[in-house]
Amino acid sequence: LRAAQACTGARGDLLVVDQELLTYPWYVERLRRASPALRLPGTRWHPSAPGGFRLDALLAANPRVPVVACGGLKEGDPPARRLRPVGLCEELGGDDGGDAADDAWWQRATAAAPPALRGTFAAGAWETVAQRDVWNARARVGLHALELGISTGQRRWLERAHAVLSAATTEDPAPAPQTWKNLGIAAGRLGRDDEMRAAFRAYLPQAPASDVDLATLRALAAP
Repeated sequence: LRAAQACTGARGDLLVVDQELLTYPWYVERLRRASPALRLPGTRWHPSAPGGFRLDALLAANPRVPVVACGGLKEGDPPARRLRPVGLCEELGGDDGGDAADDAWWQRATAAAPPALRGTFAAGAWETVAQRDVWNARARVGLHALELGISTGQRRWLERAHAVLSAATTEDPAPAPQTWKNLGIAAGRLGRDDEMRAAFRAYLPQAPASDVDLATLRALAAP
């Protein structure tokens, strides 16, 4: 992203901050000089180091700045804000949700959905990595809609989740195992039992041994 800005002049209105480099004091000082409008509440991003700051402190110091995370967040320092997938990245929502905010997110997410990247590429090729990023991003939208359906009890979110996850499993040449599990959950909550069983049967052979739901899923997948 930073290279695209520097080399092509694209989206100069955005400030691109490297999460990994933010853990180094020299990078924080460089940001202070280059972007004085950004308030940095310490010497480096580190939850426990002297002079370090947590992600929530950084967000609190810049309350009016919309924040988008690309490539996930560092483990061990989750923000208090909600993560909402949009495009290949995730918004850090500054509100508590609600129907209006959730519907506005859905409109942004569907408009920004990355185009399906189809084809067979060599293992390790950049196209293979890009293809996986695209399909994982599309599936994350379905997962977030599923979480909204479960938390709000609104069927419309379950229907939206089902549509996205169903497309992800049928169009993605190699769906992630979790996508099958999430599709099974959505189908089950919609009363589509045959589809739920089929999705769980696709998930179980690929499921990690650490999944605490395995016994329940095997029972649900049984004829």
